Amino acid sequence: MTLLWNEEGQIQCGLHTPRIGSDTWTLGRWRAITFQERIDFVAEAGVPPRCETCRAIEERHREGRHTAKWSDECALSTGGSR
Repeated sequence: MTLLWNEEGQIQCGLHTPRIGSDTWTLGRWRAITFQERIDFVAEAGVPPRCETCRAIEERHREGRHTAKWSDECALSTGGSR
């Protein structure tokens, strides 16, 4: 899945980024993370970049803080695993 980030360092997948062409997209200067940037990110953070929203959804489910029924967004965020 393509990951994108903005000038503030927020990381999102294509499902969770602002709408392309919107003010939020344009002002945040969202763009795809390059292969070299992924390598640099791992070297600095010690973990690969992940969509912040997908990670939060996954954590809520794991901790039981989300609805008992999985939504379509949750299935997409976790690759369909439940």
